[in-house]
Parts: sequence; structure tokens; C-alpha cells
Amino acid sequence: MVKNMSRMFSGCYVLNDLNVENLITSNVEDMSNLFSYIKVEHLILNWKTGNVVNMKNMFYHMESVKKISLGNDFSTRSEEH
Repeated sequence: MVKNMSRMFSGCYVLNDLNVENLITSNVEDMSNLFSYIKVEHLILNWKTGNVVNMKNMFYHMESVKKISLGNDFSTRSEEH
């Protein structure tokens, strides 16, 4: 299982839409800078983020974003930490 997604999509400049809603993220602890500096208009997430302890700059410098869909299980506070 993936625990670190830091910078996974950082710097992707040639995307229009990014649909990653089906990624299994329930064990991920680090999402820092995950989408920093990407150029995307629509971002669709439907992630369980209860174990994430680091979301620093997760959406930093996303200039062209028009819509972000987070879903019902997206949380910015870990229940265990």
C-alpha cells in the first residue's frame, strides 16, 4: 500500500482534467505538494484521507484550477495523530 504521495503530480503542466477519484488512499500519510504547480482546470478526488498527517502545500500554486471536487471522505485532520 502506498503511504507517500508527496509531489506525485507536482509540475504536470499539460493536463486539462485530472480524475484520480478511484485511487485508494486510505493508508497514505504524506500528501505534501501533491498537486503543486500543476495546470489543470478540474480536479476530482474522492479519497479517504483520515491517515494523512502532512498536506502541506498540497494545492499550492494551482493557477488555472476552476473546480476541485473533494468528495465526502476527504478530511484535513487525521483521527489517529
